[in-house]
Formats: sequence, structure tokens, C-alpha cells
Amino acid sequence: MKYNSPHSTAAFGAMAKDWEQGIDYSRLSKERLARAQAAIRYAGLGAVLCFNFDNIRYVTATHIGEWARDKFFRYALCPAEGKPFLWDPAPPAKRISSPWISDNVAAPITTMQGAIPPSMNVQYDFAKQIKKALVHYGIDKEPLGIDMMEIGMLRALEAEGIEVVDGQQAMLDAREIKTEDEIELLKMASAMVDATYVDICKAIRPDSKENELVAIANDRLFRMGSERVECVNSVSGRRGRPHSHTFSDRMIQPGVRIPKQSGHRFRFDAGHRSETKPAAIPR
Repeated sequence: MKYNSPHSTAAFGAMAKDWEQGIDYSRLSKERLARAQAAIRYAGLGAVLCFNFDNIRYVTATHIGEWARDKFFRYALCPAEGKPFLWDPAPPAKRISSPWISDNVAAPITTMQGAIPPSMNVQYDFAKQIKKALVHYGIDKEPLGIDMMEIGMLRALEAEGIEVVDGQQAMLDAREIKTEDEIELLKMASAMVDATYVDICKAIRPDSKENELVAIANDRLFRMGSERVECVNSVSGRRGRPHSHTFSDRMIQPGVRIPKQSGHRFRFDAGHRSETKPAAIPR
């Protein structure tokens, strides 16, 4: 079948080598930025201010770890022309680890999803910070796209005279078509999930539990180098009719179907079955 052809499998390993090209990460980041800026221009925007972690990584080729995904204290400005600017909790570290953005990184100012009370007026300092950056790029009179933002910070931008519009669609348009290197990375990620399902199949038996199968998936994927594991579900037996979309501590029982969902940044679905026959009941 087509999906089992050699063309659908990863061509390279995960490690960089001096004797094999493999994934070209420099090309990956440059092509991503080019696609984002083309989408921003097409949307008629001066820039997009990104709070979404995946969008930030797409335009700056930087990362700080999944622990900060819901903190809302990291953002990046991607102008239609020119280099992006990153506001990050660790600028000194970024200047070393990500030298391509060393001249365009500074400390953030945010309300951290309400952790900083509105009475402290941090949102207005944030708005002044963004206005200064827009003036620097010469785009302060153009619409500013936003992918996601707290209402208080959005209102503060508007108070600075900034026209705030939707910017998420422009980023989705940019990311919709994958680059050559992204496709190869997707193939690698798919291979990692294949290996994970093998471990899960080996572990399915009547005394195993749904949460134990989920633990196996997380352990295997992180050991293979995944940065983020999500959507791992194990729903067996009656809990799957209708699908409850969350695992529990239910023990796997003979003959039940076990729908599995797993993804490290994207989702795979599969179904497994416990084939072990129940022990005879003594009479």
C-alpha cells in the first residue's frame, strides 16, 4: 500500500553528522520565516505579534521548554520585512544558544494570564514596549496581527493607537504547507510513534491498566527525544462507548478493544485488543 512505500519513511536519523546532510535546520528556520512573512504581507499586516508557542518557534527558531507554554510571558514580533524580535525570560541564554537572534531579544513585560493584577498597570508598560518596537520597524501605522492575547493587554495596545487585528490566520496559512525539512521531521516523528505502539502492544494484558499504557507511551517518546507528548489516551471496554476521551485506572480485561490516541505535536489513532482468554471459573 502507498503508505508503506519506502518514500513514506524517514530517510535520516535524528543526529547531525559530518558525512550526511540529513535535516538542514538552518534552511528549515529560514524557509519558515520566509513563509510567515509572505503570509503577513498577503494579509495586509505590518507584523504579527505571536504569543502562541508554536508560532514563536516558527518565526524565531527558538525554544525555552514546555514548562513555559501556559505562562504567557514569552512573545515575538514578526514584521513583514526584517528580522523578528523576541521577548524571552532568558535573554542572556538566548544570545548564546540562538546567536541568530542575539541582537533582537529582550526581557518580556506581561500580566502572565492574570498572575499580575491589573491594578499594577503592567499591561500599559507592555503596550509601550510594543509601540516602541513598531516605531523602530516603521510599521506603527499599519495593522498589527495578534494570534492570541489577554484582553487587558489587547486593550492597552489599542490605547496606544495600535490597530489590532487577527493574525492567527496568517500564521496558519504560512504553516499549512510543510517545507522539505518539516516533512522529513514528520516522518521521523511517525517512526517514533510506531515504536511506541509496539511497546504498548507488548504491555497489553488483563492485569495492565489504562494509565499504565499511557505511562509507557510518555516514557518511550521522551526517551527517543520528544520534547512534548500530548493527546495520549487509553480508553478500554465500556468507557469507549461513547468515547470518554480521557484515560483512567481501569484494568484491561480479556476481549476488550482499546482505542489508543497519541501524539508528540500531532495525533495518531489506533485500536488494540486484549486477546488473552479469561481463566476458567472453578466449580
